[in-house]
Amino acid sequence: MMQSSVTDLHLCQHCQRLMAYNRSGKTFAYMVGIEGNGVFPGKKFHEFLSRFMKDAAGYGDKKNYNSLLQIFTNKKSDNTQPFFDFITSTYYYPFIIEHAQKITPEQLNSLTAGVEKWVNYLLGFINPILSQTEEPENILASVFHNAETLIKSQYAYNDNEIITITGKPDGLLFDPISNEAIILEFKGHLASDKTQDLTQAALYAWLVNTHTGLIPKVDIIYLEEDKPLAQYSWEYIKQFIDQLPFLFDAAREVIESKKPLRHTLNRELCLKCPFNDSCDDDWGERSFPFVRDPNNEVKQLAQELINVLDKHGLPSKLDGYIKGPQFFRIKIIPDFTKKVTVAKIIRKSDDLQVALNLPTAPIIRPQGGHISIDIPRKNRDIISIDSFINNVEYKLDDEVIFPLGVNINGEPFWVNIADPTMTSILVGGMSGSGKSVLLRSILVCLGLIAPINTISFTLIDPKRVTFTDIIDLPCLNGPVLMDPEKVIQSLEMAVDEMESRYREFEKNKVSDIIKYNALEKGFFKRRVIIVDEYADLILDKQSKVSLETAIQRLGQKGRAAGFHLILATQRPDAKIVTGVIKANLQLKVCLKVNSAINSKIILDEGGGESLMGFGDMLVGGSIGVQRLQAPFVSDDDINKLKEKYSGNELI
Repeated sequence: MMQSSVTDLHLCQHCQRLMAYNRSGKTFAYMVGIEGNGVFPGKKFHEFLSRFMKDAAGYGDKKNYNSLLQIFTNKKSDNTQPFFDFITSTYYYPFIIEHAQKITPEQLNSLTAGVEKWVNYLLGFINPILSQTEEPENILASVFHNAETLIKSQYAYNDNEIITITGKPDGLLFDPISNEAIILEFKGHLASDKTQDLTQAALYAWLVNTHTGLIPKVDIIYLEEDKPLAQYSWEYIKQFIDQLPFLFDAAREVIESKKPLRHTLNRELCLKCPFNDSCDDDWGERSFPFVRDPNNEVKQLAQELINVLDKHGLPSKLDGYIKGPQFFRIKIIPDFTKKVTVAKIIRKSDDLQVALNLPTAPIIRPQGGHISIDIPRKNRDIISIDSFINNVEYKLDDEVIFPLGVNINGEPFWVNIADPTMTSILVGGMSGSGKSVLLRSILVCLGLIAPINTISFTLIDPKRVTFTDIIDLPCLNGPVLMDPEKVIQSLEMAVDEMESRYREFEKNKVSDIIKYNALEKGFFKRRVIIVDEYADLILDKQSKVSLETAIQRLGQKGRAAGFHLILATQRPDAKIVTGVIKANLQLKVCLKVNSAINSKIILDEGGGESLMGFGDMLVGGSIGVQRLQAPFVSDDDINKLKEKYSGNELI
């Protein structure tokens, strides 16, 4: 019979190979992929927590249990301060004295703040329960359960093979009023990918469910965050539980020593992994580039960066690095004990450019638990769209998605223009930034991915050069428009068509294009309007007013009717990108611009002035700002699109 643990399965979600290393006894394999600032003493906190939970559940010190009972059943006064005092004197002070030689001042401060957040959570949980019961003295033992209790359960594969899975959740609570169980998990820092934490919690929830028949809620407390509590209903957790068989299948491949094992798609995780250099030999060669650093190019640059910061009185610790298509991302942790702040490092961007002999200043951004410093590479890699278009995994059932670019890990960033946060896009960038190439990429990718005859494009190109080789595509809604008067006329006609569609929706009692097309009473195509140089169209004052009015109406109401705007300009100043334009274009794309002011007009923050050009971009607006590299559209890609719409779609 096979055996595994929640820790192993959690590692398997990161990477099958990490689970294999952990099972083979490699030290600290379980730590790879954990995000945090390295200050909060998680292991010691769990020791502290376990002592309290044992007493509160009635399995430990009876004197402490009776004291808790007295605090929580005393209805004559507020129990907040007595509970804090009890936790401090009974658990916290003795614990600190016991570990005084092993805890740094920074860890002590972090632990103190974490304990306060935990106590506030407990009070917020138990007081509403006590207020609704007439016999609170009988409630305490039913609410708390012993911390880190080992739970064991079995899963049967389709071929009747059995795997036994064990795990120890941080805490188990029960709400006797709502009859709900709660999995309690403690984390330090909120990870950038919260699905990792949710999957781990879902594994514990699955263990509880197999024993009790209940699917518990999940409360995750992030003890390093200002807003620490994340709560998830049992219905939400059930969605993750339903996906666990895929994880169990992956774990079985590891247990049965199959090779090659699948690897993570997160290249940054590979470069932080202590087993990176031996991984290919142990489990099979990985398929993506940029994982290894055989000449220590990135490592040497990272060390040089640390040395420069140290010379400027900003000592920091290296926390990993990765090689992207156009830049290296180096992660550092400032020495806060020496009063090194994020702001001080950001102010040294120009000095770093000079000291490291860089063509542009590095982009420096605070991240969860570290600072990322993006340093330009001397040579760049070209990203093609083939791997995106051929990857059916990302197509799903959606007809209006396209890859805007790839992130630092080589993962595609997909835009769904049917999504309210992405339905219309503003693109700004100076000449040579890759603006026209990006627009062509969007058109070609949308055209290749969308089912034939479901989408049409209106192209507006006052420069007369961007779309010259695709002017004969059948998916175009008329010729490429270049004259401002014809552009205004076309946009006003689009507004009229949009309003006509809404009247049709009203008549058929539906709310959007998806529901209408499902009725089979007719079919509306998606209309994507791409404007390459907006500034050239509004030289005339009256033209500007007419265009802004049309853009505002399409931006406000277009999504449900299937109308989408992609508006680009190489002059992102306040006269061109007005408040009306920004408010009605949800997704903001900043390519390389001349100044931080231009970057702030597009994104509301700087950074665009330090980009590399050639499709290097910052994307924000309706999403958190992230850096992407746009793909390059080749002649072959355009030929594939033409063949698709000429009835000879390539298989």
